[in-house]
Amino acid sequence: MTTHETTVRSHADVPTARGERWRKQLASHLGRKCEVVHDGDTITLLLAGGSCAMTYDATTLRLDADGPDQDTLAQVQHVIGVHLERFASEEGLRVTWHRAEAALHSSTGSPTRQANSTIPDLHRQI
Repeated sequence: MTTHETTVRSHADVPTARGERWRKQLASHLGRKCEVVHDGDTITLLLAGGSCAMTYDATTLRLDADGPDQDTLAQVQHVIGVHLERFASEEGLRVTWHRAEAALHSSTGSPTRQANSTIPDLHRQI
């Protein structure tokens, strides 16, 4: 039987010349409570039932979050945003999330959701 799952997505482009540092610090700190996946230039955190992929260039830290529903996505956004803003408080970074226009559908199930099935709710733990 084929199931259809919806994935909701958002992104934030955070202006900073220190994207590599903040990405590494988030992965190191949150990696104590969630799975961290390194894939080339992307570090993905699997947390709170969703995920956040982090990349950077010379001027921007790019955050791409997703989850199976709006509540999960909101948890991922909150955890990432609160930690990043706290770590970079001297730099005055602010994370502003932008919702993707359309939800994505999968006929095979979400790898993120499958990978997170045993990961606890980090919203209350971190």
